[in-house]
Amino acid sequence: MGVVIDLVTRLPIAIWFLENPRASDTRFEDNLLDLASPQTLLLIDRGFYHFQFWQTLIERKVHFITRIKINAAIEDQQVFTDGYGLRDRLIKIGSGTKKTPFITLRLIEVRVGKTWRSYLTSVLEPEVLPPYVVIDLYQKRWRIEDAFNILDFGQNNRELASIHREQTSRKRDKRNEKIDPSFPKLISIDS
Repeated sequence: MGVVIDLVTRLPIAIWFLENPRASDTRFEDNLLDLASPQTLLLIDRGFYHFQFWQTLIERKVHFITRIKINAAIEDQQVFTDGYGLRDRLIKIGSGTKKTPFITLRLIEVRVGKTWRSYLTSVLEPEVLPPYVVIDLYQKRWRIEDAFNILDFGQNNRELASIHREQTSRKRDKRNEKIDPSFPKLISIDS
């Protein structure tokens, strides 16, 4: 399943399903390319770690933030920040082949305890997208993952799903009383 959520409104923009639940995230690349307009900032997980896809996004002026894979081969181009708890630099990643073309990205690393968390972004200017904003935005993506884990109503969670539907119905009734009557339609989808 692929879900696109607007981080400002926190509402889903698109939901895509595949027959095979173990199918690679890269199967949703065309859907994302159709959906994303120039100047969009995508927060994507490592399932979209695909250099040709990244290159296409960059060519279309769609930016992204993702995580770097461990042991990725990189070449430093320019260092913006190199401190005790934060590193921000321009890198070249890829091997120069058709499958993994060279791409210039920013690598932002933040120390959390004894480990470093690493993020890649296609926004190359720190003044446009500061390092701590990159980190904060990506953490918001994880809150979305957590929400899906909570709402994953599998076979063993039918009672929880029933309670959720009942509570949601009560809340919806109360909310509807406060909604401007000019609002054309309210839609609630339960799984």
